[in-house]
Amino acid sequence: MLLLPLLLLVIQDPVPAAAPAAPANNPAVQAIRTAANKLSEAASYTVQQTVLDEGPDVAPPADQPPPAAGADAATPGKSSVVFTAHVQKGKPTHFQQDKMEAWREGDVLFYRTSAGTWERFGDPAANPKADPKADPDAARNMRLRMNLARTQVAHEMLAGLDKKIATANETKEGGKSVITGSFTPEGAASLGQRFSKGGTGGAGDGSKTVDTTGTFRVVVAADGNLESMTYDVVAKGTGKDGVAVDRKRHVELKVSAVGSTTMEVPADLKTKATDKPKDQPKEPPKN
Repeated sequence: MLLLPLLLLVIQDPVPAAAPAAPANNPAVQAIRTAANKLSEAASYTVQQTVLDEGPDVAPPADQPPPAAGADAATPGKSSVVFTAHVQKGKPTHFQQDKMEAWREGDVLFYRTSAGTWERFGDPAANPKADPKADPDAARNMRLRMNLARTQVAHEMLAGLDKKIATANETKEGGKSVITGSFTPEGAASLGQRFSKGGTGGAGDGSKTVDTTGTFRVVVAADGNLESMTYDVVAKGTGKDGVAVDRKRHVELKVSAVGSTTMEVPADLKTKATDKPKDQPKEPPKN
């Protein structure tokens, strides 16, 4: 007589589904971590990086004309950065952005001028301030140099990425692993910031009143090398001092030539790099 009630109890109370694996134990997250570590340890690689920002407080490229008088200040601005970096262990990193060529080692950036010579970024004698309205080309070049001096390259951007992931799912496509998922609010906020070393001020400032979300797509090749990564971050809310935040960031990384990238530092740059930077000219004493 007890058999039927027991059967009914089993049918009415099914076994709960297993909880999803914690991000740290998720095989998809582990695959991203492994690919990121492999890229960081690689002898060399080439990466094309694209960063697109959109929001009311985003400054447009310097070569664009200023907004017309009376234009709506709330109209979202747009800014884009596309560059190729050749990364080699033990050597400076080579950058190519638009027509700008540069080499960076640590915090020191040298760029090739239109005359074909090399100048150290930050040298006040060689880098006078430019007025975007009076000389848009000079202002644009200054912004390009600033981007290259401060931006992070792929393996720097990917460091600790696994700790910023909330969900991840892995599928196979032609031998490649395609991993998609979402970031934690804190992770999305940090990825929304500008990739300036130690800098802030991106799509999310970490404020509790700003709702920041982010999604990603990572492709890992059959050999375990990172092939590409794309992610999007959206931040909405109220930032510091009650300023409204409404920003979007789209980032793309396309990695190639892992272990086979070769770039030689030009001989004239090696000579130039030994020169000491010029001192900032002192202002005359005020009476």
